[in-house]
Amino acid sequence: MHRLAATPGGWDATAEGVVFIEQTPAPIIVLTAADTDISALNQALVQLPQTFSDIRCVNLLQLQQQLTIDTYAESVLNQAKLIIVRVLGGRAYWSYGIEVVKAVADETGAALVIMPGDDRPDLDLMGHSTVPLAVVNQLWRYFTEGGIDNLANGLLYASDRTLATHYHPPEPKPIPKIGIYASETGLPTRQSQSETAQNTHTNFGANSKQIKELQTTVEPTLNQEIRSEIRAKSQPLPRQYPPFKTSQSASSNKDQNKSKGEQILRDYPSAYQVFESSSLKANTNQAKAKVGILFYRAHYLAGNTKVIDALSTALMQRQLMPVPIYVSSLKEADIQRSLVEICQSDAEQPVELLINTTSFAIAPLAGATASAEKPFDRTFNLWKALDVPVLQAICSSSPQQHWHSHAQGLTPRDIAMNVALPEVDGRIITRAVSFKAAQSADEPKAAQSAGEPQTSAPSAAVLGLQTDVVMYQPEGDRINFVADLAARWLRLRRTPPAERKIALVLANYPNRDGRMANGVGLDTPASCIKILQALQTAGYHVTSCPETGDELMAQLARGVTNDLESYGLRPTNQTLSISDYQQFFDKLPPAVKQKMTQRWAPSMTSGNRMARQHKSSRQPLHSRLPECSWAMSLSAFSPVGAMTSIPV
Repeated sequence: MHRLAATPGGWDATAEGVVFIEQTPAPIIVLTAADTDISALNQALVQLPQTFSDIRCVNLLQLQQQLTIDTYAESVLNQAKLIIVRVLGGRAYWSYGIEVVKAVADETGAALVIMPGDDRPDLDLMGHSTVPLAVVNQLWRYFTEGGIDNLANGLLYASDRTLATHYHPPEPKPIPKIGIYASETGLPTRQSQSETAQNTHTNFGANSKQIKELQTTVEPTLNQEIRSEIRAKSQPLPRQYPPFKTSQSASSNKDQNKSKGEQILRDYPSAYQVFESSSLKANTNQAKAKVGILFYRAHYLAGNTKVIDALSTALMQRQLMPVPIYVSSLKEADIQRSLVEICQSDAEQPVELLINTTSFAIAPLAGATASAEKPFDRTFNLWKALDVPVLQAICSSSPQQHWHSHAQGLTPRDIAMNVALPEVDGRIITRAVSFKAAQSADEPKAAQSAGEPQTSAPSAAVLGLQTDVVMYQPEGDRINFVADLAARWLRLRRTPPAERKIALVLANYPNRDGRMANGVGLDTPASCIKILQALQTAGYHVTSCPETGDELMAQLARGVTNDLESYGLRPTNQTLSISDYQQFFDKLPPAVKQKMTQRWAPSMTSGNRMARQHKSSRQPLHSRLPECSWAMSLSAFSPVGAMTSIPV
């Protein structure tokens, strides 16, 4: 057994050894499943009083091995007075860890708060806390509302309730679930966040029927003060705006939706204003289109926006106007409608393409059940309402080193969350545009001026959380790839159907004509005919369309295929010029070019075709390659049944 250092993104199950968390003990310990919690807490430290208790924080992804948990409990948790645990995925996600922290709390008398890491109440999870449920619920609200101010006040509140302090922090500040982030002007002020909170924002926890039920059945012995607090918390918070009603007529809904979308645009620094004031801006009249960038509200509140800034810059360099929009989740009907309102608020120039960095799918899968508080809205389809291409940009949950050292690149978790499930929605998968990276230091720069003598014990801000503050680090070449892809999709979108040129690419492996258009469990030729007919109906220029899949295969077999025995015997209608091929070949990495040359020998030319001589046979292989430089979009069918479309 050997020790492993904790790494951004969590413990790697493929690595040998045990992770040990090296921290000094502190009165307050925060264990969370979200890097954004750690980032926001790190920034919140500077708002705490000089005499506030020291705090330590660890991501639960680092506490996945039983020995790691046991060692951390002995060295750090045993000396804590307050332990706060935020778990995503319910008790089963971290069952062993919960049992350990409960045992520590029972033995030491420490206050234990266990709560969900999202906005859905989990009574089973919260019931393992050792403090009154009213305290758990209120602290959960501070964390769920999020942001630096709320987390700082949440720590003050928890200290008052468990450590006998008297800070008396204000109530949690509502922060909208959806809004526009202006990258070059910074985040909206804390005051504007509170003042412009929309009524679609849920009063997390306070109005939950499950919470009230637990308060009346599980805690009948609460004293009168706590009972009064529960009654006060069950009242709705005052709102700035009237409720957004979804049961009105279609026409009134449309007017209200437009008004609400315009309100959001007025209340927040607009990405359009950023574009207008940007040094990268050319001429407003030359801007080709507006591109929405969707990302999680948690990253907005934690300041984890480097990748959004990088995407915005790359789009502006291509004379595209970025509209960065943060959302708490795309699965909520109110947020979906608000997103449509924002994207379509400018009728003359609406958002024409979305780059989405959120995970999972919004389409309910077979067998999925909706909760009473968040039912599925099957009458509204977000993607149909937007009617724009949606590119899925991947924010990897692993460090860049993991990407380079593993042939698969993405972890199985990333593939599930950011590739497989988004494809259910029909999103267009792009590239991993960022990787997790630890920041240089976890100390917020605020405690003392340089050279100022220290007159008291170090504050919590000076000592820091003693953990890595992990944020997304954008990958420049992949950012540019996605921006270029967005520009090409917009060009294709603005081209009339009759002028669009689309190539359907069929698999032909193994290299026999009998394996052309092979697809496991699929009739690919028949699918091609259906696609060609649909394109014809939609106004695309399609001529001489075969009637059946068999006719299509016979027509293809009369031309050049991958059949080695027929090379040079069939007519060639299209070719790839050697100059075009050489331009592509020259852009390949040197190692790739060297391997190709070693395998196929140096290339020769014969008119507009390329010939290579195989070393073993010394017979020239004349390859007349299809000329696809005319195509604006390539649609490829793979042997396993997947289909991919790429604008070129």
